[in-house]
Amino acid sequence: MTTTKDAFPRELLRRTTKERLGYFSSKVVAHPRLIEAYQSLLDVIAEPCGAALVIVCGPTGVGKTTMQRRVEQRLIEAAQTEMLRDTRHVPVASVEVAPPDGQAFSWKDLYRRMLIALHEPAALVIPKPLAKDGSKLAAPGDAPAIELPPFARAQSFLDLRWAVERSIHERRPAAMLIDEAQHLNRVMGARTLQQQMDTLKSLANTTGVLHVLIGTYELLNMINLSAQLARRSVEIHFPRYRSEEEQDMEMFANIIYTFEQHLPLKKPSDLLRQRDFLYEGSAGCVGTLKDWLTRALRCAMDGEAHALTRQHLEKTLDRRKQFQIVREILEGEETLRAGSTSQQLRALLGMEHADRLASKGGREQSTRSNKNPAPIRDPKRSRSRPGQRLPRRDPVGK
Repeated sequence: MTTTKDAFPRELLRRTTKERLGYFSSKVVAHPRLIEAYQSLLDVIAEPCGAALVIVCGPTGVGKTTMQRRVEQRLIEAAQTEMLRDTRHVPVASVEVAPPDGQAFSWKDLYRRMLIALHEPAALVIPKPLAKDGSKLAAPGDAPAIELPPFARAQSFLDLRWAVERSIHERRPAAMLIDEAQHLNRVMGARTLQQQMDTLKSLANTTGVLHVLIGTYELLNMINLSAQLARRSVEIHFPRYRSEEEQDMEMFANIIYTFEQHLPLKKPSDLLRQRDFLYEGSAGCVGTLKDWLTRALRCAMDGEAHALTRQHLEKTLDRRKQFQIVREILEGEETLRAGSTSQQLRALLGMEHADRLASKGGREQSTRSNKNPAPIRDPKRSRSRPGQRLPRRDPVGK
């Protein structure tokens, strides 16, 4: 539990509503689920063990973006010495995949965002319009044209891909973090989706830099498209807190108490009494809970309330949206659980015969160890079949 010493500074009550709200919005709770996913991702980045892609998936609002920022901060802190030695070095590059405006996903847009994340200054240059003959249109008073590097002039998909590869080799990031990666799924047809993932895997293999895809459970549909993708990818699950697990609900209560201690209001809000209601409105996702509490806090401060009440929470909860979120969460968790069993895998490998022999041998061993052992045969007793004469020496000669 958070102690009074760890609560918000009391002088904050004399600040403006914007400052008080900004304080609470910037508060990050390092809860167990966040720490587990954070450490798992750092371990894979430190030692990929042959992986080219990492899939970090979880429900919306669980805190994946917060985890990403923590990982960025950690990698930058660890690379301070190297950055002083080599000013070209970029410890980590992060991009957010923009949702497609039309029907197709734009790789050219993603590549340009990667160049900006890699601190390529020329990537910010917007190409001037060209005349019909391909020459630049110069306006009166324009400065002389500056020869830009290839990636600044690149217009085609292949040119931008080459520019990104060269930039990654130059900057040497530990990882390329791609947030909202489920937008890569916005394509037509399964074959095109596999091409999306093959392109990313190829980029990771060519540059030798781990690519981390962070997004919702939609990413699960993208990693099992081929055996190559499955072999070269690592999956990290960032789960929510579950109501059927007593330990989860205890941790969720601790998180609620921590947030309550940092609500810049005059009186305690006693949110622990609303634990079940807070779980209902957040589905056990800490990011969703934080956003909801921020809206309720704004509602309370607008009404000059001294504490956050159930009425403020009710007023700022959209159950229709929450119902849709919960449906998508349950569908994603079901997809995650619906994996092949060991028995199915052994059947595909043709190991049923070995399993039957092992099972038969186990049954025979069990029978022999029973209290009624098999009868011992008398060695003197004849074992010949009916009509079969006994073995003896026949007379030879006269």
